[in-house]
Amino acid sequence: LDPFQGLAAITWPINHSRKIMKNGADCYGFALGLVQDYYNGKLCVSKQHTSGPNLCQLALKWIQQEEPGFTFTSIQFNKNVEARLHIDANNSERDSMFFEFGASAGLWKYDPVNGGAEIEVAEKLPCEWGQLLPLGKQVKGSVLRKRGRFAGKKPHMTMDPIEGGDRYSLIFYSVSGTENMLPEVRDKFLAMGFPADMDGELMLPADLAVGEGKNAEKEDDHDERMIMMLQQRLVHDNPLTALKEIKFNGQMALLRGECQMGKSAEISLAAWLAAFHCKALPVIFVKNMGGREAQAQLLGNISTFNERITQCLRELMSLPSRRAAAGFHLKASTDVDDFRPQAPYAQVLVLLSNPSQVKSVKNKVAPQVGKDPNGKFRMVFIFDEDDLNITSSDRVSSKVGAELFGSWNDGTSLREQVLQVLSVTATIGAVALAESKPAQLMLMPIHPQYYGLSPRLPEDKQPTFKPIEPEDMEDNEELGFPKGVQIMVFDMLQNASFVQCTGLVHTETRIESHCRLQKSLCDHFGASRLVVVTHNGGRNHQTLGSSGEGSESSNKYSIEGNYPLTCAGSSAIADSLASFLKEELGNDINAYKLHEDLHRFGKRFKLMDVLSHLLKFRLQEHACGRGALVIIILSGHAGGRGTTFRDSSHRMVLTDMYLSRDETLPGEYLMQIANRLSGLQQQPPQRLQLWTSQNMYDTVKVHAARLQEISGLLQKEGGKPLKEILQENPGYLKLEELPSRNLARKRSAPLITRRKVEEEFVEQRFGYTDVGNRPGIHHGGDVTDFVLLAMSERLGANVEDLMVQNPIEEDWRFAAQKAFPDVDTPILMLDEVLVVPIQSLPDDIRSALQEHPSADCKQYQLTKLVRSHLDVKTAEWPKSSERYGRAATIMRRELSQNDYCQAVIQKDSDRLIILKRTLDFDDFISRRKQGEQDADSSPLFAWRAFREPSNEGSPIRFDIMLARVRSACASRLEVGAKRARKRPPVSAQRTLVDACKDLLALKAGQINKKCGAEMWRTQAAVVKAAVEDLPSPIDVAVKSEMKEMFAKFQSRNSDWRPFAKKIVELLEKA
Repeated sequence: LDPFQGLAAITWPINHSRKIMKNGADCYGFALGLVQDYYNGKLCVSKQHTSGPNLCQLALKWIQQEEPGFTFTSIQFNKNVEARLHIDANNSERDSMFFEFGASAGLWKYDPVNGGAEIEVAEKLPCEWGQLLPLGKQVKGSVLRKRGRFAGKKPHMTMDPIEGGDRYSLIFYSVSGTENMLPEVRDKFLAMGFPADMDGELMLPADLAVGEGKNAEKEDDHDERMIMMLQQRLVHDNPLTALKEIKFNGQMALLRGECQMGKSAEISLAAWLAAFHCKALPVIFVKNMGGREAQAQLLGNISTFNERITQCLRELMSLPSRRAAAGFHLKASTDVDDFRPQAPYAQVLVLLSNPSQVKSVKNKVAPQVGKDPNGKFRMVFIFDEDDLNITSSDRVSSKVGAELFGSWNDGTSLREQVLQVLSVTATIGAVALAESKPAQLMLMPIHPQYYGLSPRLPEDKQPTFKPIEPEDMEDNEELGFPKGVQIMVFDMLQNASFVQCTGLVHTETRIESHCRLQKSLCDHFGASRLVVVTHNGGRNHQTLGSSGEGSESSNKYSIEGNYPLTCAGSSAIADSLASFLKEELGNDINAYKLHEDLHRFGKRFKLMDVLSHLLKFRLQEHACGRGALVIIILSGHAGGRGTTFRDSSHRMVLTDMYLSRDETLPGEYLMQIANRLSGLQQQPPQRLQLWTSQNMYDTVKVHAARLQEISGLLQKEGGKPLKEILQENPGYLKLEELPSRNLARKRSAPLITRRKVEEEFVEQRFGYTDVGNRPGIHHGGDVTDFVLLAMSERLGANVEDLMVQNPIEEDWRFAAQKAFPDVDTPILMLDEVLVVPIQSLPDDIRSALQEHPSADCKQYQLTKLVRSHLDVKTAEWPKSSERYGRAATIMRRELSQNDYCQAVIQKDSDRLIILKRTLDFDDFISRRKQGEQDADSSPLFAWRAFREPSNEGSPIRFDIMLARVRSACASRLEVGAKRARKRPPVSAQRTLVDACKDLLALKAGQINKKCGAEMWRTQAAVVKAAVEDLPSPIDVAVKSEMKEMFAKFQSRNSDWRPFAKKIVELLEKA
């Protein structure tokens, strides 16, 4: 075959439908095989094939010789085509094959990784490709000469002008949508002999029945054609969506995207697919966490998505009327009462994720929406920030979880009775730990304009780390705020003339703290051009004080409650800022109020609205030649999650962030806070800096890497329940490499997600908690997992029960080194295990056991007999978690002799399991006091604790507990602390100083919660006890300060801290 001679002999028609020529000239060419009918959008056999079947057979025979095994559905013949940059939107995802004959011009294809030929984008590309490759951008690609493969759905073009004769080209390609071909078209096509792969690329199930209601009654052939074309454009041709992978088959879908990378756009697209392809009602549940803005922002994103639909329709057909375009839009509502089952438009409900809204969906929407043939409610649930809905590993402990996962109707949960569930979040740890069924995991591609802390990004797209010394992270009494904040703001002011600097400060979350910090910053930088904005993050304003009628605090509550967002300027710009805001908003008293030198904005204002006004002020100041302006935002509750720290046009973006939080907070929480600095940037940022301590930065990076590893694991092990995957890979949860693990002054080690979710998961999986997973003053020290690990490695087999095989000293030492890597002291075992067959016991004890088979500890006679037999004074059968020994009660300072029980007994079928003390009470107290005086010589105290049985008749097991006495005031366990330097016996003054510093280490955000307040009281009790040992006259002054401190705390006033600091000063002077 001589292709060139054959092609030159063809009569070439003008193809009027292909508008791809660079110079707008006529395009000569035609297609054989499957093509799209431009009248109805459906696949058909090309008319050119009917008039030239021999040409098609020659081409098929030739390609089989040139490329054996290559599959395709269509052949494009071209003559002298100089194609501009374009994509073939109707192609499938399979590669196309290119051949060139005659004059050579080459084919340029998009190849940013390996390409060596760079071009400038001179043509506007459709939809997301237009965002990825805007006009004027330099793009790398590869050039094919004479032949080669390329992806038709990616940008490509003719490389060079045609010179020296005619140029012919053949493109062998596959069209999309073969799964929807009419039977008669399929039969005709298969008879032609094309080597096509007919498996199809179905994104949605083709046999999904159309139910009653709007979508079933109103659709016609034209609508169906347009929906298919829109789906092609929005999903298949979109390189930035992960939804091309979704299967609407009832299996939960989990969509993970990086923080602030446009997940709302994906949610809008998912809702559109649910409405127009599943013929279902999309219900989006959002969490108004942080700024009460999530619901409003999502409504705005749906509106933007509708504009995108209109734009796609204009590209696909002649300009549609507004009414015609609206037929393919989503109509959003935030009220379930707005739902209309027979409405002539596609509806979507955007609801708050709370119990009342879920109940409303059950009672009002579900009965009207109808069911599909499989008995599922024709609804698709989409959960934005779904990890916030999970408060425990069983998912039913919260009220929202009970409504969604509790039994309903036929005994299954509401989530199991809807057509599809889509969970959307950036931090998937909680979802993975709680989801007991398989799920589709989809990972959003990284947007080319995204910058942030993701490990998926190259270093040049991540924030620059600006280290702050640990002492500069603490409050500075002279400044009124941490010195680290001063360092950041000063640096921003120094560079403000080069970059429009906007910073976010995340420290305390209380409103009062924000007010003080705002005033301190404006005063300290009074001569500089600085504006400070407070963002309360949706906190309950009643915490500001009493709202009683006529009281002074009532007026304060009225002002601060109705005008929650505030901004203040330094003295250098105070007058111009006041003039600007008065001119902009002064006529609307409900929107704006100047009160006590603070500019206050009404409740209807979102932070985005305030920043939009400040951007206008910044531009106005610059235009007047007054100099650059630095804006500082004080972040609120939850780090502003769900809040956009930008203006409405996204021209004002964060350039700096100061982060100061407890490193032991759950990893997902820290990730969300730190990633407030991340986001999409219209232009590459000139400045993007994260200011924090080295320890905090390392912790954030470790958590980010761990979440990425979990994502990879879940994708790799697809098909299994998510919880089961993590149960088989527990190492992904144990954060041993975290730099902040077991800090001496921290009560807990970092977790991936919220404590209750992760703790319950670990206990359900293993029956115990490891060293880093149990918080609290008297909780911790469980090294069972370390002992079992050592035994398993030594024995070469998995060991799960310490009752089966007793550990040896080597196993103890391994566990001790894991818990206390810097400590090398003897291990003192406080008990031994006795296994006594019941048949070997005296007759009187056996008779008593038969009379009381449950060995009830209330039966005094039985207990007395056992004590006599064991020759001990105190013995008991434990019935509570504390008595089982897990709460480390034997290590508390005020331990009594009765609490140091000489024998703890459990009955296990035909035997008694006895944990008998090896040291008497006096000897134990003596050894413990010795450790209090010199921590380095203190032994590691080890003892066994019975594991509380999970149900009646379950086998008896025990765990290994390990503790080390830290100091006389500790009255708590120290697990994994760094080795202390040797020092003389601790004085009462030194003890109290340490106790007060521990007290000051508690964060205000922790103390506001009930468990935090209990932690404060417990530590304060240590302070109070230490005061009693002080010599006169020091104790008089200290007691006075302590009395004031307690009074402040009882009145819920955070100003107790200065009194604690004063106590430290008095003692250090003494």
